[in-house]
Amino acid sequence: MLTYPRFLLPALQINNILGQTNTDQVRAALKVLPSGLADNLAMTIERIRKQHSQNQTRSRLAFLVLQWLSTVRRPITTMELQHALAARIGSEQLGAVTHPRFFVESC
Repeated sequence: MLTYPRFLLPALQINNILGQTNTDQVRAALKVLPSGLADNLAMTIERIRKQHSQNQTRSRLAFLVLQWLSTVRRPITTMELQHALAARIGSEQLGAVTHPRFFVESC
């Protein structure tokens, strides 16, 4: 199962802290850590843009994953997300299915 939306805010905050590489960075990040979901999403989106500035494919995948996870009405499985991302408008066949590890690495 993927993260249910009510856990999205703490997950984003924890991910931000875990992304720091030393104690000074952790302290600095804690001081400016946004408390609202919208601000945390904005921070996450900016981080994704920066880390994938040279790789459009990874950046696009990250944003598609976040779009799906932020709009679903129920928890979805990894396989459901894979199939949702493989669906193509105007086609009855799925495109290539992406390995879930790329979801995590991209986001």
